[in-house]
Amino acid sequence: MRGFFFWEGKGLARDSGANPYAALLAEALGRQDVTIDEGDYAFSREWLEASSGSHSFLHINWLDRVYHRAGEAHDLERAAERYADFVENIVMARRLGYRLVWTVHNLLPHERVYPQLDRLINAQVAREADHVVAHCRFAADRIEELYDPPRPVQVIPHGNYREVFPNDVSRADARRELGIDQDRFVYLFIGNARGYKGGEGLIDAFRAAEVGD
Repeated sequence: MRGFFFWEGKGLARDSGANPYAALLAEALGRQDVTIDEGDYAFSREWLEASSGSHSFLHINWLDRVYHRAGEAHDLERAAERYADFVENIVMARRLGYRLVWTVHNLLPHERVYPQLDRLINAQVAREADHVVAHCRFAADRIEELYDPPRPVQVIPHGNYREVFPNDVSRADARRELGIDQDRFVYLFIGNARGYKGGEGLIDAFRAAEVGD
């Protein structure tokens, strides 16, 4: 079986520079005789028709990338046109025999550039998808509450990154390397430092906790 996996536009290899989630999933699926290639967010009718003989499913993750390109100027009219084309082509893809899978990493996009379209596309794909996937039961319940998919949301726990980021440094060695005393309490904020994560509020909370101590 072969299908398309829509990810970050950098490829699905471990050394692509993208989040390794996709690379690890591709390797795991490969062991089950399932091959995934990276999908094209342009999602054109011609591309779908040309690929329908070789690929049987479309696995979508970040839906806002259908109508928004990183770094481009705000243009709601253009985004709405892309959204409308996508909805039309999803219906055509189903007629061509594609199966549709949506893994819901977030109920809404991190940065909501076009909030007018975010819920619309989520509701549309929830209705059309053969399988909607969440990584925990809480998220699955919220998806069913918000978007009412015709089939139950499937829960598949998030995989780990141990193969990509091995933990081969001891706690004591890490503290020595970072110049942190062994008995100091350490707060850790890990991941991309993006605005939606509220880093400023986190720092304020840490400082308030220290003052309270």
